[in-house]
Amino acid sequence: MTTSVQLSIIIVNYNGLKYLSSCIGSIVKHIKTNYEIIIVDNASTDNSVQFLKENYQNDIIIIESKINLGYSKGNNLGASHAKGNTILLLNNDTILLTD
Repeated sequence: MTTSVQLSIIIVNYNGLKYLSSCIGSIVKHIKTNYEIIIVDNASTDNSVQFLKENYQNDIIIIESKINLGYSKGNNLGASHAKGNTILLLNNDTILLTD
């Protein structure tokens, strides 16, 4: 039986290497539904993509843009790859918390 993705989480990243581990870690810790994480990298120069590939290659979808598309177009690009019934847009410095 194949489990369908219920939630597509899209994170647009531009030189946010210092935020990615905390952001992704909080998603993994707090989201309990079937989800996918799509990171759209907007031509970062801080080794964000290398970090993602080395640490999360099997856990996320990485879309590398050769130019900085900005936040809106980056989210649209991510949404075009989303498989979930619901899309959640997060900034790369977001940390999910629960009570």
